[in-house]
Amino acid sequence: MPIPSRSQGFSVGPQDASITIDIFLDLTCGDCRSIFPTMLDLINEYNEKIQIKFHTFPLPYHTYSFIVNQAVHVISHLTHGNIKSILCYMKQIFDQQTQFYDYSTLNMSRLQIMKLVSSFIPSTIDKQKFLNGLGDATINREGTIAFKYGCSRGVVGTPTFMINGVIVQGETEKWTLNNFKLILDPLLNNNRYPSCKTPKNLVCCFANNIRQCPRLGCHCFYLNTKNLCEI
Repeated sequence: MPIPSRSQGFSVGPQDASITIDIFLDLTCGDCRSIFPTMLDLINEYNEKIQIKFHTFPLPYHTYSFIVNQAVHVISHLTHGNIKSILCYMKQIFDQQTQFYDYSTLNMSRLQIMKLVSSFIPSTIDKQKFLNGLGDATINREGTIAFKYGCSRGVVGTPTFMINGVIVQGETEKWTLNNFKLILDPLLNNNRYPSCKTPKNLVCCFANNIRQCPRLGCHCFYLNTKNLCEI
């Protein structure tokens, strides 16, 4: 696959978070629909502590999944990456997901599917621009790269969750917020660094085996001794 021009996924939360959750989902997947409320719970619970990235991964055996998922990339382009608009669209699709099942779309054309998808986008988005976006080769390429990226990470189905690059095992489609908290809270507790910033100086915590302050930058380490050096 080609090297993407930017990091993959649509993110919520701090870019420099010590913990990143990657969620690979197909908006026409019933298990993804079931777990979506828990995804929103994760955002509400850890909004300022961890980074959550959503990745589109349209399953090839869902006939029109590429168009439905491709809409996420179009909305991102038209809203300059507004994650609220993306999540709003996802919720609308999941709420009306049965309209996109194979038996529901058996006699529908591609154009009819595109128009049906456009009825679920946020009202702030121009429908004609959205439909044009679904036919845009550059945006379609982004959707293709997103799928290939998931394949390169070992994703074979949805939903797939990764925490700091490691696939979470088990029937995650049935998990609640508490299941995730059992993993995330201990990780967060292990990453409680002392602050590197004071009102007047930048301070750096240094390990016992380091005898002098670094000349450039500041790297923080969690230390019981809390030795400090100012730079």
